[in-house]
Amino acid sequence: LNIRNGYTTQDVVAAMKEAWHRVWQMCPEGPEEFVSALRRDFIPRAWELFLMGVLDKAGLKLSKAPEKGPDVCADLPSGLRVWFEAVAPAAGTGPDAPFQRGPSFTGGALYPEDKLHLRYTSALEEKYRKLKGYRDEGIVSPADALVIAVFQGGILDADLHDVTLPSIAKVLFGLGEEYLEVNPYSNRAPKPGIKRPLHIEKSNKANVPAAFFHDPKTEIVSAVLQGDTFMRSEWAAKDSLTMIHRQGASVRIPLEALPARCEMWVDPSTDLLEFKGRCARHGFYSGEEGKAATDLLGWSFEVNERSAGVYEATGTDSHGHRVQSTGTDCDALLKECHDLAAQVEASSRRR
Repeated sequence: LNIRNGYTTQDVVAAMKEAWHRVWQMCPEGPEEFVSALRRDFIPRAWELFLMGVLDKAGLKLSKAPEKGPDVCADLPSGLRVWFEAVAPAAGTGPDAPFQRGPSFTGGALYPEDKLHLRYTSALEEKYRKLKGYRDEGIVSPADALVIAVFQGGILDADLHDVTLPSIAKVLFGLGEEYLEVNPYSNRAPKPGIKRPLHIEKSNKANVPAAFFHDPKTEIVSAVLQGDTFMRSEWAAKDSLTMIHRQGASVRIPLEALPARCEMWVDPSTDLLEFKGRCARHGFYSGEEGKAATDLLGWSFEVNERSAGVYEATGTDSHGHRVQSTGTDCDALLKECHDLAAQVEASSRRR
């Protein structure tokens, strides 16, 4: 595997070569064909190599995938076989394409998130159809787990939309852009929130469904795996992969069965979006572990001082639900309101 070795990429090239020497025999096609494809279409094929390399390095048993079928095959110690269908969405062209800065770009606003979501949604739908075809043809067994592995490095600045919540999670669960509601003529605290679009509108006014995991047909997909970049001196799953499990998948992958920096899943008994690891740069999901209600992202919370040292936290949603808590510790009051709101949501679903 011969790769040009620039000053700034020496460590990356070394990591790529090290992975190649370990897993080249697992390429669905022959090594010469893979290298030829890598030269023609570098990012998608390098993503496949990266995926094989980090899974093998984490101790998973890889098997050579067939030429017609998913890109990577791994067997878990439990005996569960997991197939990975890899994709590296590109920005594309036309009015719906995310803006891609050139080498002389000096600054400006980040492109709208919905353009990135359209690219992710298109890639997920395409790979779902492929996986369904492989299952219908008997190439993969109904007892096997199917994972769509999405690489975000094919679209410049895609990672800048992952500051407080991975954009791929928004596409999977139907979440839009975050916002902060500020009233300049009031002493009320700013209200954070998040849009909950049912569809993403394209430039031609066509609507694209906004929540991949909410579509019943996608139950054959066990999870979506996302990688951020392979421009690293050491290739390791624990530094770069985000694993998002599908609630109600026909084949479930146990938590922590695959190596990842972050795992996210919905608890079906509470409808809470739980997570483990570092799933974002800042905010709630940047912690080591925790949980948040998917629908609490549609709630607004504020804290106001009612008397000297006494505060009241209030949470409201668009359906008229309201929760309140009073005390002296603002952080504790907000947490209590979040818990009460989660109970309201769980109760509403049981009804």
